[in-house]
Amino acid sequence: MEKANLKEKVLMVIDSGQFISFAQCLSKSFKKTYYSKPWNINGFPHINDKSIGIGLEGIEVVDDPYKKIDEVDLFIFTDLYNGELQKHLIKLGKNVFGSRGNELLELDRWEFRKMLIKLELPRVKCELKKGFDKLDSFLKTVKNKYVKISKYRKIHETFHHINYELSRPILVDILHQTGSLRNEVDFIVEDEIKSITEIGYDGFIIDGKYPENAFFGLEIKDCAYLGKTIPYSKLPIPIKTINEKMAPYFKDYRMFYSNEVRLINKNVGYLTDPTQRLPSPPSEIYQELISNLAEICWYGAQGELIEPIYNAKYAGEVLINSYLLEHGIEQTIEYPKSIENNVKLRYHCKINGRYVCISQNMCEVGAIVAIGDSVEEVVEKLKDYCSKIQGNDLNIKIDKIDSAIEEVESLEQIGIDF
Repeated sequence: MEKANLKEKVLMVIDSGQFISFAQCLSKSFKKTYYSKPWNINGFPHINDKSIGIGLEGIEVVDDPYKKIDEVDLFIFTDLYNGELQKHLIKLGKNVFGSRGNELLELDRWEFRKMLIKLELPRVKCELKKGFDKLDSFLKTVKNKYVKISKYRKIHETFHHINYELSRPILVDILHQTGSLRNEVDFIVEDEIKSITEIGYDGFIIDGKYPENAFFGLEIKDCAYLGKTIPYSKLPIPIKTINEKMAPYFKDYRMFYSNEVRLINKNVGYLTDPTQRLPSPPSEIYQELISNLAEICWYGAQGELIEPIYNAKYAGEVLINSYLLEHGIEQTIEYPKSIENNVKLRYHCKINGRYVCISQNMCEVGAIVAIGDSVEEVVEKLKDYCSKIQGNDLNIKIDKIDSAIEEVESLEQIGIDF
């Protein structure tokens, strides 16, 4: 394939607001970058919905992406859904980097568990409860289970059911949110997985193929992440086994992909959740770790797998949360220009020279990332960067990076080098 001059190409990123920093990063490689987030789907739009991205360097926010279709050379879909739109753009001859409709395994958690059975992958005992009433009755009779919600994940994240009394507040909240529709929601109830630690493959897939230069890591859920670049052939055995068995499910997939694998020992792991979109973490890390990120997306959209070129051996990420955002109040955040590339914000705009994260009634502000040639170097940089972030009622999870280091030690105790 003839090498393209991306500085002559126009990019459009269609996003949910969470991955706007990804669009900003790629904009440095393209002639022009349009950014589009659906803002009028409820019929009564709020200014918050329309203002994400306004004033940010490198991108032009567009209200109606369809008006720019003829101008755009590459469409990138960072999040779930829009599968049929992606397929339509492909029929029009457009380059599309995205899940391309192959996102079922993340959206439908029961179908995902049926796939585990078909592929003879390790799995724990689980049950499908169709509707809140059946879930509520069942949880009164059992203890120490994990409950996941299929499709409608905004209702509630996965929670640990220790016993019914302790789960009651969560169940009340779910009932409050779903009301008369409570029995239209599917719940997956699983046994506990007694694992050593959790790791995952973090990379991309082009038509079922994985790059030879890989990246994997471990996450302290919703707090911190540590990752390492490694030849694909040297990935931990459970990750390679799972990836190889799942490859046929990604024969039409051209996008980044992550999975979560709970390790039982050096050779056996349970695949718990696939992520068929930009993962967070560590997609924020990719922006600083991978020097040819734009080429991966451009050629990947055309079915050509380009090997990633990494700028360092290790990388880390610490998440930033906000009490203000969680309660519907905008969050202003400040940091020195010297760490601008290391701060990856979400749902934000730039007003009068200041970065403002717009409330989505969620707590996430963004992430701080660092790369280096050792775990110690990455951790030292993260602590330094975190100390320079300013904003009222921010919760920066830097203390959790120590927990990630402990997980690294757990890996090495079972013979997995990190």
